[in-house]
Amino acid sequence: MPKENPLSALLSQLNKEYTLSEEFKTRVSNLIEKLEGLNLPNEQIQTLLGKVRETYERQVLVESCREESRKSLTRIQDA
Repeated sequence: MPKENPLSALLSQLNKEYTLSEEFKTRVSNLIEKLEGLNLPNEQIQTLLGKVRETYERQVLVESCREESRKSLTRIQDA
């Protein structure tokens, strides 16, 4: 049985850890699938692991701010 790619393993973990839009998760998943086809050195994989985690953390902020903005707009429109 082949060893799971570290990027796929991280993606799976982050998808369980964070509740994000399906669009975002699909885009990252597609990108990781493309990267898995490349024979990357371990150093580059480690860098990518950090970047993927940072991207997820930023996306949490983006999506939460977006939701708060929608709520504020709705309150303003209802007033």
